[in-house]
Amino acid sequence: MLLNSETRFLELSELCERLEATSSRISLVNLVADFLRKLKTFEVESAVRLIIGYALPNWDPRVLEVGFATLIEAIQKITGATYKEFLNAFNQTGDVGTSTKILMEQMQLKRQSTLSQKPLTISNVTKAIEAIAEAIGPKSRIKKKRLIETLLSQASALEAKYLIKVLGGEMRHGFSEGLMEEAIATAFNVDATLVRRANLLISDLGLVAKISLNEGNAGLEKIKITLFHPIKPMLAESVQNVDEVFKAHNGASSLEYKPDGARVQIHKHGEHVRV
Repeated sequence: MLLNSETRFLELSELCERLEATSSRISLVNLVADFLRKLKTFEVESAVRLIIGYALPNWDPRVLEVGFATLIEAIQKITGATYKEFLNAFNQTGDVGTSTKILMEQMQLKRQSTLSQKPLTISNVTKAIEAIAEAIGPKSRIKKKRLIETLLSQASALEAKYLIKVLGGEMRHGFSEGLMEEAIATAFNVDATLVRRANLLISDLGLVAKISLNEGNAGLEKIKITLFHPIKPMLAESVQNVDEVFKAHNGASSLEYKPDGARVQIHKHGEHVRV
């Protein structure tokens, strides 16, 4: 970490690279816990969201609304790659973020040097993402694309990989919300059960981490259901086969068809309604 300065987004990107290459659950949790402890207090909330791939909290009324086509156009603009070159990189990796890194490394000579530019930090990446979400109205797609291009133009190849992953909502580094709950508990020495409960009630691990750091267990215990912060739905646990189900239920199970559908919550306060 750089002393007396904000944490660079490059450091978060390097952490995500290590997560992608790590399989041990304990190692994954400890890597993130160590990283969170070293952050400035004001960076923790944003860093937690970025690590698990949330451009914005899922209760935030702003919507990112960045499509695949917009991302590809921005990537082409910054790297100078043709659509065919992008497709070739994508076919090699199956991942837009990794494809972006490959193209930026290949096209480095075509890009302006970023050495003299102010480095990206966790804070200014968060502000840039908020600006993208706030670009609404006529020609919003063009506005969003230009903001993404500006952000990518300041990024190294590795940073660009994870910027695209966050903007596209696909981190694919194997670090889930459940692991982040454990990392928050480990980093800030709070009860893991309280962390899980808080996340279920307010569905925002960034805010849960901030409360854990600043208020500890006492702050987590105060968290209640909050309007316009969605409550996490109850999910079934996966098993390898039906025999595991019978074993877990001591042989007494009933089976039924499950229609596909969407989980919806409707929050209302006065005339204000959000789905």
